[in-house]
Amino acid sequence: MVGWDIKDFEDYLFDGWSEKHGIAAGPMKEVVDNLYDANEDDVFAIAAWLAKITPPSDNALNVQLLNTISALDLSENFDFTFAGKNISTDILDGAQIFKNNCLKCHKERLSKEQPISLGLTFAVNAQHPTNLFNAILRGIEPPAGSSARRMQAISLPSDDLEKLAKFIRFHFSNQQPWGNIKPEAIKVINTLSDQK
Repeated sequence: MVGWDIKDFEDYLFDGWSEKHGIAAGPMKEVVDNLYDANEDDVFAIAAWLAKITPPSDNALNVQLLNTISALDLSENFDFTFAGKNISTDILDGAQIFKNNCLKCHKERLSKEQPISLGLTFAVNAQHPTNLFNAILRGIEPPAGSSARRMQAISLPSDDLEKLAKFIRFHFSNQQPWGNIKPEAIKVINTLSDQK
């Protein structure tokens, strides 16, 4: 993952958005919403403290990672083929589900109004797919400082959700594939159903 610097922390704490790390969601949204009207000096002090306790990152390596990850963004008319590769049917199906449901927003980044590359997000690189499932099924209600950065919820059955997650992890991350993810998909779907 790309390292954090003081500017990233400032952007994230003030607006709930960082060009290199994405949008605050879940419990972090509540934190940045509370900081939105806080004293600016206090927020700058928190950002400075976070930058001080965060191990420094190599700027050249960060640029290289940003370029490598951005190169994985797909064009609107991508034709996903894996000539000569032994790719599972689930991943191929997931590519089609992505094209049908996600590509209108998550594509080659031509403007700063678009979402960041999926490969930069915690949800795609996390140890478990729970955050990704929640983002897909619940959508993302943006923090006050980034109110235009909304993600609509997408309703998918557990089989399609599992395939989509497999494709996203395969294409946008160099992390190991998630293990038996269908039970987690079903659990998140059931939790959402119980909350309605």
